[in-house]
Amino acid sequence: MNFSEWGRYTQRDTDGLLKNICREVTSGGMPLSSYTPLHPGSTLSAEDVKTLCDWTNAERARLNH
Repeated sequence: MNFSEWGRYTQRDTDGLLKNICREVTSGGMPLSSYTPLHPGSTLSAEDVKTLCDWTNAERARLNH
């Protein structure tokens, strides 16, 4: 995903990318395990995950109108 190219993605692409953001943080896939040792405190709390998923869901709803 490239936010600089966001306006060029199709609606289907943006919907899938937003779903993937929530899926990745919910499954613990982000941040990457190779990133966290060098960046203490970069792990996501349950509240962080909820905030990200709430945002992606709201954005998907906004874009799908």
